[in-house]
Amino acid sequence: MQPTFDEQLNGQDLVASMGLNLAILMPVKDDWASASQLIGLIDEKLRGSNVSATAVCVDDGSILSWRDFAFPDSLSAVKEIRTVRLRRNLSHQRAIAIGLTYLQTNLEADGVLVMDSDGEDTPEGVLSLVKEY
Repeated sequence: MQPTFDEQLNGQDLVASMGLNLAILMPVKDDWASASQLIGLIDEKLRGSNVSATAVCVDDGSILSWRDFAFPDSLSAVKEIRTVRLRRNLSHQRAIAIGLTYLQTNLEADGVLVMDSDGEDTPEGVLSLVKEY
């Protein structure tokens, strides 16, 4: 009798065998320091796994520029950081909706993870969700 797919590979083994290309979507309103720190911590948690990520920060009408903050420059799992600039603040939920539309037309990913950039969502949570995926 042939083993079923679930018997052959559990979720974590599937990610390890095939790899996972993840898009991480984060709406940001001025808190670039937290977003930068969170991206670095996510990279640390994903390092050594077969997961690569692109972080997409939706700038929800920030007064501060992301260019004024030091984003990590030696990332391994996070392959790219992109920003989508909104001209004015449209609210957290609309920024997410616009970000999802951007991802649909501009990035190929196996999955999308929406996170708050202020640290409310943790890098450990990313690992838990990837394992469940």
